[in-house]
Amino acid sequence: MITEDKSKVKSGKIYEYLTLDAVYGLIPIKLRLHMQRVVSYCEIMTQYIERDIRFLKSIDREFYQHTHEVFRYHDLGYAFVPWELYGTDEEIREHVDLAKEAFERVIYHDFSDFVYKKAMECAIYHHENYDGSGYPKGLKGESIPFAARICAVADSYDHLVIKYPYGRNEGNSEIIKKIAEESGKQFQPELVEVLINCAGKFRKQDWHNGLCRQEVLQK
Repeated sequence: MITEDKSKVKSGKIYEYLTLDAVYGLIPIKLRLHMQRVVSYCEIMTQYIERDIRFLKSIDREFYQHTHEVFRYHDLGYAFVPWELYGTDEEIREHVDLAKEAFERVIYHDFSDFVYKKAMECAIYHHENYDGSGYPKGLKGESIPFAARICAVADSYDHLVIKYPYGRNEGNSEIIKKIAEESGKQFQPELVEVLINCAGKFRKQDWHNGLCRQEVLQK
């Protein structure tokens, strides 16, 4: 179900949902566009990572085959965030706290339990910081699931794209600078390198797909 009428959205704490996509449809369209972009960035990064020997032990083959499913639902917790919290400081923490519930309310998924677990980990832990200063659990370094570490840098990149649109001359260099400043703090240093190497492909992907430049054009 996809709806923009808030009055028709029922509480996920009472109802169960047939599939992850049924929950996904409860999320506002602007956030779903953000989620789509982040999936694209993560898939590009994962293709690069697959050829990088530094990450040989980090990802299972099944992960590479199902990156879309692993990253598609990273903000699924937003489906159950109370409407009054949208646009507040509590919004981000709340969607992470509700991520596990969002997955557990689903009756059926059409991929393996391994992929389901990786997708849920990504949703729960993509706001953990590499230096241990993030949430919900303050995990540090490699104790953060690898998919969540990838998603963290891609997710932040997309938020910066909206803040510093490509149409401005300084946009992309400013984005890269801000991501690089968080290397070893918010993000794993090796994944910052991967993102920087993939940023050119991100730009081509965004403009080619037309996903999302709505937010930029509205500025």
